[in-house]
Amino acid sequence: MPASFDSEAARYVPTVMDNHLTKYGQFLRTIEDYRKQRDPKEEEENRVKVEKATRYVQTVRASLEKATSYVETARAALEKDNPAKYDELLDVMADFKYNRIGTAEVASRVKALFQDSPGLVTGFNTFLPKGYKIQANGMDELADCVVRDLTLDDHHDDHMSI
Repeated sequence: MPASFDSEAARYVPTVMDNHLTKYGQFLRTIEDYRKQRDPKEEEENRVKVEKATRYVQTVRASLEKATSYVETARAALEKDNPAKYDELLDVMADFKYNRIGTAEVASRVKALFQDSPGLVTGFNTFLPKGYKIQANGMDELADCVVRDLTLDDHHDDHMSI
């Protein structure tokens, strides 16, 4: 680069800094004025909203981790001995995701699909909305009693056993 460019740039830099510093100072004064006018109640409401949003994100993350863990458990249990059942589980989940079937149909298909795997059936309850619960057939008598007792002691009439 020619020396004249360097000297011209050097003369221009203080002008740019002065202009930006002035604007930055104006910005800082504007922010300070805003702070003085803020409503403490509104600030608290915003803080509460941020906390709720954070809890929601944490809940969604935990649900996603549970779902991933369940699908991995199902895959490990089925993929080697019965890959068709695993594929069918994925189909059921896709059908539900794209609203081709409802919750009751999902529960019914999962119960039929895993009739020989009560742990997978009851594990799927985690993903059903409130009011839906799959009870596995083929569990030993004590486990059946525990499920019945928990359902009766729950004191919620909104459970639909399938």
